Amino acid sequence: MFFDMPGLRTVSVKGEKTVSVKTTGNEKNHFTVILACTADGNKLTPAVVFKRKTIPKDKFPKGIHVYVQEKGWVDEKVLSKWLKQVWFSRPGGLLKKPALLVWDMFRAHLTDTIKLKLKARNTRQAVITGGCTSVLQPLDVCLNKVKMRELWGEWKKETTKLGNLKRPGLGLVCTWIVQAWESIPLEMVMRTMNCLKSLFVERYLTTPQHHLWSNMRGDDMYDPALTKELCEQLFGNDSDK
Repeated sequence: MFFDMPGLRTVSVKGEKTVSVKTTGNEKNHFTVILACTADGNKLTPAVVFKRKTIPKDKFPKGIHVYVQEKGWVDEKVLSKWLKQVWFSRPGGLLKKPALLVWDMFRAHLTDTIKLKLKARNTRQAVITGGCTSVLQPLDVCLNKVKMRELWGEWKKETTKLGNLKRPGLGLVCTWIVQAWESIPLEMVMRTMNCLKSLFVERYLTTPQHHLWSNMRGDDMYDPALTKELCEQLFGNDSDK
């Protein structure tokens, strides 16, 4: 996500060739938000990754994990922290029950270190192949960004001595993330997870394209034991997926 999140619509005179949108000039300055939810609708604690070398001294709200990385992305180090603080600490996670973690084929998700950490906690991973995230990833399809843009628009922006708009503070950004995540109703999360189960289990795992891609990629991403039957069991019989 970006520090500037202007709306997708504006009002102007009909026929205008250029419509100016006032921002803080941070349309390309990004931060990364990590969101996850379980199949029973439980929203796990959100996390954010800022483009820094050290943890900022800003005052952050409760209910969010703050990480830093030089490029503002999720690398293996950041992901290991997230697994320990969020995924392995989720309700029931300490019991090491069989679980299924569905995520995309981002590089950090596929390292041997991460695979071993998941295996040690009895978690199987299902990797959404390239080009399918917008269809199979429920957080991308239904839950992300809408409320954040609304909060940015409602924010009473401050200016510098030169009259330029100030970028929102890191603490304020974290507050928006928490508020946006909390605003999503349980029913919406449940619908998106049911949609994921239908698409992923009923269609994706049984298509020839999936198996062809998996065979081409080998052990980099595909768990050969992750059958349709096992996915149905992990989705349907345990609230800790």
